Amino acid sequence: MKRMMILKILVATAALVLLAPAGMAQCVSDVPAELHIDDTYCVQICPWAYYPSITLVGNLDGPEAKPVLIFSPGCHPDATDCENSTCTPIDVPNLIFGGYPYPGYEDQWYGINDCMEVFFYFGHDNFWYIDILPWECEGCFCITFDYQLAVSLTAFDATGGAGEVTLAWRTASETDNDHFEIERDGQVVWNEPGLGTSATGQSYSWIDRNVTGGTTYAYTLWSVDVSGHRSSHGTVNATPTSSIAAVTEYALYQNYPNPFNPTTTIAFDLVQADHVTLKIYNPMGAEVAVLRDQDMSSGHYTVSFDASRLTSGLYFYTISVGERFAATRKMLLVK
Repeated sequence: MKRMMILKILVATAALVLLAPAGMAQCVSDVPAELHIDDTYCVQICPWAYYPSITLVGNLDGPEAKPVLIFSPGCHPDATDCENSTCTPIDVPNLIFGGYPYPGYEDQWYGINDCMEVFFYFGHDNFWYIDILPWECEGCFCITFDYQLAVSLTAFDATGGAGEVTLAWRTASETDNDHFEIERDGQVVWNEPGLGTSATGQSYSWIDRNVTGGTTYAYTLWSVDVSGHRSSHGTVNATPTSSIAAVTEYALYQNYPNPFNPTTTIAFDLVQADHVTLKIYNPMGAEVAVLRDQDMSSGHYTVSFDASRLTSGLYFYTISVGERFAATRKMLLVK
């Protein structure tokens, strides 16, 4: 934290001396020293000003218990301590974990846009902090210290294997946690039920077999509480190898991406050679597409489906492998 404060002072001082516009004295700042859990505050910033860190005060359990912050441009009359609706609305940049491009800040969230830089980090004194470095813009935004994460995470890893990626994560505790979502390159590819409320946590894992060897994938883990709040727990990367391991059981995987528009990929595994049919049906049970109707050898397969001619809605895809295996999954087309 001291390292960041020194950097901020140097940057802000230099900017104030060299680049401050002549009318800056007319701008009035309003940046809180503290923000308490469930508080909402109207933050007003001036060009090239320096502000001390905002301390988040609440039930903070450590660096894994990341506070959830809600930013909105402008200040709205229906929000407590956010009643000034006359100032110019400005946007707060998206905060990305490890997003600062220089070494030494890998454990912090960072965002930048044309208006400001924002750092968000956990200090050694067991508090979370927000640092705001404004540039040439002047205006206001609302910030809400909404709630703590429903999940305290201790590990999240992705390991590339032969034609697959294994994801593993471990929770230390869960509070009203409904389920987890796994995003691959920005698309949800898996849902995993949570424990609800547990003081001990649990280990989880999922294998993504709908991958291409040699391609690097980015996976983001989200937890969704019983109220529908969705919280990110970071992003990890993995690259599967091109060698495909021997298939040991039949499987039909969830299409990716899902929802999709207008193309998606369906993967399946065949243990033995047999006649395979892969068909798409609408909710009324009418067949709308045939993707495979042929003899196929054993192995792992991916098939692309183009739904350009179909309308938005729920569809089903069904695979039949001779008399050995049959399965059906849902997919959602959103145009």
